[in-house]
Amino acid sequence: MGSSVTAELHAIQDGLAIWGSTGECALEITGDDRASWLQGMVTCEVQLLQDGESRYGCALDVKGRLVADFHIYRDDTEARLLLLVNTARATALLSHLEQLLVAEDVELATSTSHAISLQGPGAVAALGVANDSLDLQRLDIDGTACLALARSHTGCPGYDIILKAEDVVQVTSALIEKGAVEVEDATIERFRVYAAIPKVGLDTQEKTLVLEAGLNDAIHWGKGCYLGQEVVRRQGDRGHTNRELRQVVFDTNHPVCLGTELWPLSDASKAAGTVWSSAIGPDGKQYALATVKRKYFQPGTMLEARGEGETMQCTITDKRIRSHAKRRDENDPDLVGRSAGAHRALL
Repeated sequence: MGSSVTAELHAIQDGLAIWGSTGECALEITGDDRASWLQGMVTCEVQLLQDGESRYGCALDVKGRLVADFHIYRDDTEARLLLLVNTARATALLSHLEQLLVAEDVELATSTSHAISLQGPGAVAALGVANDSLDLQRLDIDGTACLALARSHTGCPGYDIILKAEDVVQVTSALIEKGAVEVEDATIERFRVYAAIPKVGLDTQEKTLVLEAGLNDAIHWGKGCYLGQEVVRRQGDRGHTNRELRQVVFDTNHPVCLGTELWPLSDASKAAGTVWSSAIGPDGKQYALATVKRKYFQPGTMLEARGEGETMQCTITDKRIRSHAKRRDENDPDLVGRSAGAHRALL
């Protein structure tokens, strides 16, 4: 492993890393009806958010299929809601939400600001965050006004820094002077897959349902109606999904290609799943996120990937999807009065 890569891995795990290409953008929702309207459009709680709080959520179509996932922040100072969403999904999400506007006092827009990210346990100290219980912070970095939004891309603590594009170089330099190590996309990807953080549109397909993606912590099981909720409730009450995203770890660190099929060791007639993302984790092992059939959900289940002249075995890990995320009572169907058979996330 090269020294630069070693330094990047160490910075994310034990220090401070700066990432200049988050691949995300911010959508702004303004207007007096912004919270009440969005409450009925997404899977997470919006209306009860307090200033500076955030939630992870998803937008679904009427059939319960994933449109996009996002982190939503309440910013009362600017009388707005901010949605951090993967740029590749932003256009689809904006179009989806615009079609649901009727006569509400709501305006939707894409922010012109730029986002860089600080990842690692040193982020709070480097930013001078006084109250890390708030997910949205207004900061001054080297004389530049910035917005810091709590956001982990790696499974480690972190903040996305929202600022003007012309201020990126100055702020980045100031943070490097404080000890931040610049990291590449490939290093972030290693941590993302290792922490079982899926990308909607890469680790999910066009017809994937939210529970099939394993995004249970995006769902508020006790909230009122929202678009796609009927499908979510029906699948939840059934008590299981037929297929679901899982993390697997391979017995070799050889690359595993997108679309590689996984097969049961004892049955060659039908594939057990399909690999989407894969990367070598910070521990040197090859990890992947794969959709697998219900029969193979159990942690410890062994499968194999078959290539040209080579077979690689892998094991379903016990790591739940978005393993780093804080679990709330609202995300647990049992704790909000759902039926005993309701779908449970891998814990």
